[in-house]
Amino acid sequence: MIKQIRIPKERLKIIKKVKMDIERLGNVKIDINGEILLSGNSINVFNTGNVITAIGRGFSFGDASKLFGDYILYVLPISKNKKTLYRIKARIIGTSGKIKKRIESLTDTKISVYGKTVSIIGKGEKLEEARTAIEKIISGKSHSTVFKFLENLDREI
Repeated sequence: MIKQIRIPKERLKIIKKVKMDIERLGNVKIDINGEILLSGNSINVFNTGNVITAIGRGFSFGDASKLFGDYILYVLPISKNKKTLYRIKARIIGTSGKIKKRIESLTDTKISVYGKTVSIIGKGEKLEEARTAIEKIISGKSHSTVFKFLENLDREI
């Protein structure tokens, strides 16, 4: 199977640096000519495609490589309006990244705010909790409401 993936040019440098590692871990062949072409077994191409997409969405190779295991990538669009996009990104990240870091620690996920999207890498229920929390922030809920929601989920377990 062959799959074509497009990622931002500034993120292409990272792919080129870790190309050998991605090929080895994903058991695929990668060709880079402005776009990325993956070839190999269908499942391997799918998993490797997710890893490359994650790197393109702003994750480090270390975080993205978790997708070769049982982690999942979820990409959530924010907004197309520039002012709204800037405001929502600021609300998700918080001062010095505090909001994003707190959501990551409460849900055991990794979050990247890049371009017009928020991407999450996590496992099962924890990924769903982080997605719900971010959707609440996007919809305008207060940070305290979102953190109470996440802390109550932890108590239920």
